[in-house]
Parts: sequence; structure tokens; C-alpha cells
Amino acid sequence: MLLPKKINKQIEKIFIEKLKDMCNPSMDLEDIREKASQIDISEEMDMAMKEEVAKLGKRITKSLGKILYNEHKKVNKFVVNHYYKWGECLNLFELFYILTLKFTARYCQRVNCIKDGTEKQYAYEYLAIQELHGRACQIYAEIFCLIENGFADGAYARWRTLYEIMVIVDFIKSNGEVAAKAFYESSFFDTQHCNWAKELDCFKDFKRVSFRAIEKTCNFDKGWMKEYQSACKAVHASPEGTFGRISNRENDIHFIPVGRCDYGIDIPATHACIALSIINAEFLTIFPNFNTLVELRMLLYLKNAVIHSFEEIEPQIFDNTTTQKITKINPYLN
Repeated sequence: MLLPKKINKQIEKIFIEKLKDMCNPSMDLEDIREKASQIDISEEMDMAMKEEVAKLGKRITKSLGKILYNEHKKVNKFVVNHYYKWGECLNLFELFYILTLKFTARYCQRVNCIKDGTEKQYAYEYLAIQELHGRACQIYAEIFCLIENGFADGAYARWRTLYEIMVIVDFIKSNGEVAAKAFYESSFFDTQHCNWAKELDCFKDFKRVSFRAIEKTCNFDKGWMKEYQSACKAVHASPEGTFGRISNRENDIHFIPVGRCDYGIDIPATHACIALSIINAEFLTIFPNFNTLVELRMLLYLKNAVIHSFEEIEPQIFDNTTTQKITKINPYLN
């Protein structure tokens, strides 16, 4: 172990003193070496380390304000640059969230005014999907915070949950009150996997119902299943999730992202917008209403605008022929 010169001299002095106490002039070199190998200076080393930790702590405490100020200055500089590149996309992405909440609130008010008995016909379906929709909106907001601050991989991990909600909403909407009631009632007790779905005829003979089994019943493009699997790898400590992070450009092996990065946010952003758009359509059509359908159509147009914006801006920022470069904070150099 390499030690600072000052500490090394202190340990060396202690070692020599202990060795002198254990030896006498009649001993030969081999005996002295054997005695030296028996000397334990672990307590002294531990004491020296504690003293150095205390000194380091004092230095950090003394310069704490400066350390945080410099870091916040770098973060603010990144965010400004990040918005300079992605601002139009991020504004549309946030607008989609704001209008979703606004139109959903209006829809719920309209549903509360229904008194013709149909509200009872879809009571559990409305209850379950309303809760799922609210959770989806919250996750979308979390994804916005992450992509706004340059955390593409974290946003991708959160999209994984958003995708799961999208699948469950589609399954409940397709199977009606039976599925919705089973989903709701299972919230009162521990249900492993997706066994609440065993109430449905399609799963009544299953010993265990997995998310994958429910996913297969949905009519989503198989490409989404592949994306979901990639997101699962990103969540866990897998080789793919470690060496294939979306915040790291292909062939950009000299960087290891350890913080904010402006690359890769288009993937979780467009995925999240599509997922919430589908969930919107499932929820806002339980009780069809002309005004709600107009607002839903507006959200679909806005979703397309979000996707088009990211697809258009991304190559402009990172095309090899441009002068733009990736901004990464505190990269580790291999």
C-alpha cells in the first residue's frame, strides 16, 4: 500500500521500535526477518487512516460552499446548452403533458355528470383505468424531469413502467368489467405476478399469469416488446445495460457517462409520448363524448408533432458533419 511520506515515516518508526523490542543482539538475520513478519501494525494503520479522514473532512467542510457552487454552475451551463439544442422538442413534450391533464380533468367532470345508468355499467373499468392513467401521467412527468436534465437512461427505465401500464390498460379495456374488477380487488391483498388476470377465461387454466402472457394478448407491434426487453436490461446490472447505454453514442467508447448527457433523450421521450397517447385514447373513450374526442384528436396531433420534432432535431445536433459536440459532465476517461 502506498502511503504519504509523512505517514510512511511514522509507521516506519513504530515498526522499527516494535522490532527492537522483539529482537536481541544474538539473533541472526533470518530470525530478525521472522520476527519482522510477525509484527502487527494494523491498529497504527487504522489510527493513521482515521486521522487523515478527519483532516480530509475538515478540508471538504471548509470548501463545501465552493464545491457546490462550482458544480451547480456546471449543471446550469449544461441545462442552458441542453435547451439550446433540444428546447423545441422539450417544450412540445411538456405541452403534451399539460394538455393531457387539462383535457382529462374536463373529461372526468363530464363523466361525473352522467346519470343515465351507463356509469354503473363501466364502473370498475373507469375506476381502474383512471388510476392507471393518473399513474401514467406522473411517470411521464418524471420522464420529462429526467430528459430535461440529460438523464436518458433513467428516463428509459421509467418508460419501462409506462409501457407496462399501457399494456395493462389495453388488457383491461379489451376485457371489460371482469378484468377491471379483478385488478382493483387484487390491490387489497398480495398477488404475485399478474395472477389477478386468472379471473379471465383466457387465463383460467394458467398456474401463474405473467406480464408477458398479458402482453401477448395485446395487438401492439412486436417492436415494442423488443424495446421493452431492452429497457428491462437497462434497469438491471446486465452487460447490455452497462455497455449499451443509450446516453453513450455508438463507437464513443472513450466516454463513460457518469452524470448528465445530452445524447439519447429522443428515445425515451418519443416512446413515452406514444405510450401516454395510447393510454389517453383508452381512458378518454370509456364514455365517448364529442368534445372529449375533439380534445383527444388534438392530443394525437400533438403527439405526432413531438415525435417529428425529435426525429428532425436529433440528426441536426449529432450528425458527424456538424460542429455540434456532445456535452458530458465529469466523464471518466478510459
